[in-house]
Amino acid sequence: MDGGNTFRQARFLGTAVLGRGNSPSIEAADTLASGELVEWYRFRIKGRSSLPLKPVLTFAGGEFVNRMQVFQGINNQPRKSIARLDTVNSQQQRNLPPGTYFIKISGTPAPPNSGQFATFAARISLFG
Repeated sequence: MDGGNTFRQARFLGTAVLGRGNSPSIEAADTLASGELVEWYRFRIKGRSSLPLKPVLTFAGGEFVNRMQVFQGINNQPRKSIARLDTVNSQQQRNLPPGTYFIKISGTPAPPNSGQFATFAARISLFG
């Protein structure tokens, strides 16, 4: 799923609605194409949870795509940095109250004609 090249073009991944015992998650996976250095995604969290909300942020990058950042949106812009995952396969837990969030994936495309790919997968698992 191709993201946007700027936060203004961020691809909307959906709204995770908390409560009623559901366990929503937000996912994005793609390949950085030639000339791309970043992919932006956006999602929302709505509702209240009866359980403490400590989502698990998971990033599976690679040699070429090595960073995922999550920002809390303020006035529809990525303002407050929530997490930075910059190892190939990593996880963190962070508090994410209801609101809008941005995911920034960055790296470099694979060398042309190398047969390699600059792929990544990101997942935010919410427990409501």
